[in-house]
Amino acid sequence: MVFVRKAVVEDLPVIHDLIRDSFDAMTPHSWFSARFWKEQAESLISQELLPGKFEDLYLNSSNHNFWVAVNEADSKVVGCVGIKPGKSEKILELVRMG
Repeated sequence: MVFVRKAVVEDLPVIHDLIRDSFDAMTPHSWFSARFWKEQAESLISQELLPGKFEDLYLNSSNHNFWVAVNEADSKVVGCVGIKPGKSEKILELVRMG
């Protein structure tokens, strides 16, 4: 069974791995190379998912949030998703899924 909770800074190493894996999975379905997807993942991690930046953008903001899915059996994080405002106040956008 899996449950969802708000992410904490200590989740970042696993979130980085999940993001890298999800970007890697794009390679077979894309015209872009594996190198391109790797660079994109690292760029995203460095822009939003490093200590300090992560807290400011997702944890300390009322407009953005970040959640993780946790395997109840072993307490391992198995998924992640960020939420940010969309183009109108009634819309939320799912981002940073892994």
